Amino acid sequence: DIDDIVHRTVRLLAQLTRQVAIVQYPTASSATVRHIELVSLNPDRIMVILIDSSGRIDQRSVLMPEHTDAELEGWRDRLMHRLGQGFEARKVYDRALDLYGRTQGFDSQERRVRLLYAKGDLETVKALLDDIMANPAHDEAYIFAEDFYNRKFGGKRTGVLTELLRSGRTLIVDDLYRGYPEAGAIHALSAEGWRGYHVENGLWPALFWRVFHDELSTAPVCNDFDPVPKCLRDGRFHLDYADAVATKIAAVRAGRIAGLLTSAAPPDQDKNCLWDEIIDAFVDTADPHAVATVLEALACNYYGLRDGFPDLVLMRDGEVRFVEVKADGDQIRRNQLARLNLLTSAGFDVEIVRLNYRVDPQQTYVVVDVETTGGRSAYERVTEIGAVKVRGGEVIDVWQSLINPKRPIPAFITELTGITNDMVRDAPTFEAVADAFAAFIDGAIFVAHNVNFDYT
Repeated sequence: DIDDIVHRTVRLLAQLTRQVAIVQYPTASSATVRHIELVSLNPDRIMVILIDSSGRIDQRSVLMPEHTDAELEGWRDRLMHRLGQGFEARKVYDRALDLYGRTQGFDSQERRVRLLYAKGDLETVKALLDDIMANPAHDEAYIFAEDFYNRKFGGKRTGVLTELLRSGRTLIVDDLYRGYPEAGAIHALSAEGWRGYHVENGLWPALFWRVFHDELSTAPVCNDFDPVPKCLRDGRFHLDYADAVATKIAAVRAGRIAGLLTSAAPPDQDKNCLWDEIIDAFVDTADPHAVATVLEALACNYYGLRDGFPDLVLMRDGEVRFVEVKADGDQIRRNQLARLNLLTSAGFDVEIVRLNYRVDPQQTYVVVDVETTGGRSAYERVTEIGAVKVRGGEVIDVWQSLINPKRPIPAFITELTGITNDMVRDAPTFEAVADAFAAFIDGAIFVAHNVNFDYT
């Protein structure tokens, strides 16, 4: 489809040139690409030519900026891999193997190993795996090579990822949390005294940007449509800002991270107060040396390490633990194992938990009823809260308070609820009772007739 081809071509040109190429095709909905060609005019300029099935020809000259050898090699590796994928999808395996063999990128190495194994070329596969293990591009590459070798040539029936998952402890979670595994795990682990947060791939990028905001805010971005600093995407941040990285990592390792933090956030992450709360609690509790080790790894390979981190971070009494949560049917991925290894080597406590859902007859519920000055939750004020705590079918506690709404109660609301202005005149405000009510419902399942209104 020419629309897709043009869209991808424009995006590629934007990445290559930091410019935007706009191409208009009146018959794009019915035309298909017959020919696409890049012609080198000179070392600094190329010609892009598109010919569609209607015979329409579009060509334009594009000025190429200077790039380092490493950047060009990276683009070449990605191009070879994409071409190899195309031939593999069409079952032209010999051509795909040739293209995969022209790059040192791990994705291509993995596909080459798997295709050669399928062809029965076992000696070449062993040699490739030995080479990857001897010179791994990163942790994930080593994990793949070792795991593949052990399963195919070492007589192991299961891989390291499956064994790791099976070794995780089983956590009993109430069936109410089915479909919400992280929330269920946090609730179950709270019984052990942990305060948990679902952070996954948000915590470490958020902390990294808060520590290195001064450098990242001035670094050139990839292009107007990709506001991420180019040095992060290219893996050069630790080189381009070597002095600042060394100074700040040393400060973090010495326990002075609080003085470095800003309110900055990654471009793809919403800025909210919850992240500030989590990060403040985390840096106050975590071992500074361990934090510095992970931040230093991110400075060297931000894009390679930006995902795969465990689902939860737990904190209690000076302890920090990272937890990967797995429900029925979930598997451990290589990048997740690599991040677990990174955190462990840095000095963090990590674990994998497998969830076992059960109906808990002793689950505590709090049935809540809220009266307000009107029916619009965003604009009205609370006049009364009543709550009953139930466990095992028995009422075990109650909580009730009139609330001063700090505004008159409309007459029709008084007629509906029976609550008058005189009744709430000397009552506490919501702010005065909020902590006590929050403590009453803590750890219980919130139940209400019109739950969206009452909970809001």
